[in-house]
Amino acid sequence: MGQEGVHPVLSKLAGESLHAVVHCAKYALGRLKSLASCTISSVESGAAMERVLAALDAADAFAWEWDLDTGAARRWGDPSRIVGPASPNADGFYAAVHPDDRAQARAAMDEALANQGRYEAMFRLSWPGGAKWVRDVGQVILDESGKPVRVVGVCFDDTRRHSDEERFQAVFAQTTAAICHYDPEGRYLLANGALVHILGTDPTGCSFTEFIHPDDLAEARLRFLALAHGASAFVLENRFLRPDGGIVWLRTHLSAVRGPDGAVQVVQGVATDITDLVNTRQALQANEERLEAMVQERTREIESFSYSVSHDLRTPARTVMATSRMLLEDYGEQLNDDARALLRRQSAAGRRMGELIDDLLGLSRVGQAEIHRREVDVTALVRAVAHEVLNEAPEGVRVEVADEACVSGDPQLVRLALQNLLENAAKFTKPGLPNVIRVSTRVTAGETILTVADSGIGFDPVYAEKIFQPFERLHRDEDIPGTGIGLANVRRIAERHGGKAWAESKPGEGARFHLSFPA
Repeated sequence: MGQEGVHPVLSKLAGESLHAVVHCAKYALGRLKSLASCTISSVESGAAMERVLAALDAADAFAWEWDLDTGAARRWGDPSRIVGPASPNADGFYAAVHPDDRAQARAAMDEALANQGRYEAMFRLSWPGGAKWVRDVGQVILDESGKPVRVVGVCFDDTRRHSDEERFQAVFAQTTAAICHYDPEGRYLLANGALVHILGTDPTGCSFTEFIHPDDLAEARLRFLALAHGASAFVLENRFLRPDGGIVWLRTHLSAVRGPDGAVQVVQGVATDITDLVNTRQALQANEERLEAMVQERTREIESFSYSVSHDLRTPARTVMATSRMLLEDYGEQLNDDARALLRRQSAAGRRMGELIDDLLGLSRVGQAEIHRREVDVTALVRAVAHEVLNEAPEGVRVEVADEACVSGDPQLVRLALQNLLENAAKFTKPGLPNVIRVSTRVTAGETILTVADSGIGFDPVYAEKIFQPFERLHRDEDIPGTGIGLANVRRIAERHGGKAWAESKPGEGARFHLSFPA
């Protein structure tokens, strides 16, 4: 190819095509700007021509000029790689255009001539064994009087890009994932078939705000706005309204594609239909709430029944105790030893029934009491309760408490739990031996553990759960008195605070009772 003079517009086109290839950022077509405003400059030198030809070769393109007066055409670069042996004049070039695209290509040129401006067309060129896609861009050149005199342009081989685009479009259309692109203002630029099927309509050209449920719109707008202020990606779960009145839940992964200046150019979205998942989740939640309400109602019924029964039993228990005491006081000297023993046993049984009733009422109150949670000074509370417990405790019992021990809970209920635990520890002292009861707290992940440890008789660990059940006792009342309600109270108190109670022990090695209080 000879080093003929190249029109400055061609120099501009070729140079910008090389820029596009080097940066691989956009198609060469997108880099051709302001063709009509290019100034006349000479590129006649050999070095300049070599740069132009190198640019055209790198861009897999050739430049052309068409003289409108003579019909003659010139080309620079190697057009044979793109158009083959086609004649360089306009008729010969259009003869190489695929028959199905020929009218479109001519119409694009006619429009450019009529508007005296930019020319751009994309079409196929017939080629042995198939066809090549080309992108042809140019500019109409006017003389001093404003008359069109020639057209200059660059023709790019666009086959590879077009093939890639076809493959992308095939995947885009056939994938089961719902994919879409938005412009920076939130209008749909495109949506694939999966998204169209989910929404029940093609949203292209519409704003996303037209489809989102009104209750979810504020958050969606806020998230989308965050992209313009630097956010790169986020996940949004919200409801979309279908034209048929249906509602679908979508989990959408959105990410921003930014230009060199950092401004958002396109927002990409990949959505998953989670309607069934949300419906299942809501159904499970509703069922859980229903079951919880049933449990609470049943618990209230049981507690109400316990309270009522306890009150109904209190009167006959007191009557038994009073009658036995009156008989002993008034007629005791007239009775033999066996009769007096029976009355004493009757009085003791009445007293124990009274204690059991009181404990039942206490258990009922624990279940019904409203929790007033605050920081509880366990150290001060233990010292106060210990003073009461030690008055009734066997000899040799001592209570120690760590300094600055505290939990987050209801002061009255925490006091009741400590009282039950200290009384329980004191009762099970080894005969004739000291029993040191130690109270401490420790903070673990998200909760505080309150521990009451003693050096008493202990118990077999197989009963570690049984002892927390109401009325369950490991010893006869004659040996160690009690009602079997105290530890049930302790567990109920822990559970009312959202924690739990458990015990550790071995026979002869004392016992350790633990209560957890969430922070």
